[in-house]
Amino acid sequence: MKIARAKLCLGILALTFSCGSFASIVNTGPGPGDGLEPGFGLDSNQWLAVQFELSQDETIASIEGWMLTFPRVGASGTIAIYSNDSGLPGTEIFSSPFESVGLDLNEEWEGAHGLAWNLVAGTYFASFEVRAGQTLQGQMPWGVASPTAKSVFRNEFGEWGGISTDMDDLGLRISAVPLPPALWIFGSALIFLRGRKH
Repeated sequence: MKIARAKLCLGILALTFSCGSFASIVNTGPGPGDGLEPGFGLDSNQWLAVQFELSQDETIASIEGWMLTFPRVGASGTIAIYSNDSGLPGTEIFSSPFESVGLDLNEEWEGAHGLAWNLVAGTYFASFEVRAGQTLQGQMPWGVASPTAKSVFRNEFGEWGGISTDMDDLGLRISAVPLPPALWIFGSALIFLRGRKH
């Protein structure tokens, strides 16, 4: 009986995470993708960040930017999440290194996966960076179909600034596991197992 309960518990835990499968919560759509469009440079001297909003608490699973990278495969960079400070990135909350995969010859979605970053509802910036020792050089073209609120840049002096409003629509895609459904299923499982015990 104990073995059966253990198997049931493991099954319910698996169901918890499968039912909370990754959902797209931010998706601007891709920008131009022929490799010839103008864009903002992304390298150690200039970082780019895109503002986004969460209407509820989320566990972030992946963050990607629409970009062209050099080299195409194995270019190393960093993705970071910052708080919002009067319309510019404020305090760094999370960061993770990533490497370009180079599946296409032109622009594509590049970023970090396998994250488990818990964020409460609010406004944030997702920043694409090239920190000390990293190799990524590239660009992020403007002109996505469904832009977020704004995009900004960080110069070689570490100062954040705004981008002209006719060119601040950079590509961002974020997926997450919504917290409420997962917690509801897990809580229901615990109640069920307790009832079976009695």
